[in-house]
Amino acid sequence: MVATAAHKSAALKASTTAWLMLILASPLAAIAQTAAQFGLDTRPDNQSCLAVEPPNTASVALERQFPNLSINNLTVLTQAPGDTSQWYFATRDGLVGRFANNQSASNFTTVMDIRGPVTVPPDGGLIQFIFHPNFPADSRAFVNYSVAAADGVSEADIIISSVESTDGGLTFDPATEEIMIRWPRGRFHQGGYMAFDNQGYLHVGIGDGTVQGDPNGNSQNLGNFLGKILRLDVDSARPYAIPADNPYAGSGGFPLEEIYAIGVRNPYRGDIDLVSGNEYIGDVGYRNREEVSAVTRNANLGWNIKEGFLCYSNQYGDCADPTLVDPLLDYDHSGGNCAIIGGMFYRGTL
Repeated sequence: MVATAAHKSAALKASTTAWLMLILASPLAAIAQTAAQFGLDTRPDNQSCLAVEPPNTASVALERQFPNLSINNLTVLTQAPGDTSQWYFATRDGLVGRFANNQSASNFTTVMDIRGPVTVPPDGGLIQFIFHPNFPADSRAFVNYSVAAADGVSEADIIISSVESTDGGLTFDPATEEIMIRWPRGRFHQGGYMAFDNQGYLHVGIGDGTVQGDPNGNSQNLGNFLGKILRLDVDSARPYAIPADNPYAGSGGFPLEEIYAIGVRNPYRGDIDLVSGNEYIGDVGYRNREEVSAVTRNANLGWNIKEGFLCYSNQYGDCADPTLVDPLLDYDHSGGNCAIIGGMFYRGTL
């Protein structure tokens, strides 16, 4: 199965230096702080068990890890599963490279170069590169990038595809590419989030792909990939199959069977806790709010009906709809706060 706009339309008719920012947050702590004050409602039977105030601050700072490297327009920094000796990176204009995991590293090796076909519209370019979790036994990596629009009208087409390595990750060959999804987008918001869940399914976040405010209601449209979290089985079939427990599996094309959750604006990054299976995204906001949301099966995360906890528009739904899923937390743009562009789920100590 290859999903394209034309394919889905037929189905419907039938039915710049590199910087790293690590955002450390505890979603559970965030929930607790918004839900209740710290402490226990009643004293436990064990009189030596005392409630304490949880920490509400953390020391976070930026530190240059590779001072001898300069990589412009960096969008991805990752490692192959089970191999911490190398870092892989991607740049917005279409270059994938690798360098030694050593603070003295001063050069990189090109792994894949697709700067020819990649276009760089606002929020676009090569914005994601992740390994299959069984790499190198499964030799694929998965990418999100933009190319010139096939219809000659749209701003660009979003490409979700896989590429393969025949040399254990030294290189990835563009000739091995299997396009999974090709979908036209407008001026902004390509998304970028991709992660594998604990069942081995690939989750793909795609932005609303339009001008500001999503005036056409892409994110609430069940016949449109834009503004969605998709869930794909990349192991049972090539390029992918539909997981049997996807919300719209077996629909015949409408709603789109790939959809796992709807109502996102621009899910640039996120993560899945492989222990619990819980999924979190940072969804880039519009005028007022940035948000961290929990993604669950068949959730409607609210955009463009709500922005964060706030009502945005009733054009494509009702702000009072109790089925809309509010974020775990949101924040405004005061004090220099800007777009939420990163974040990883972390178990351990700081």
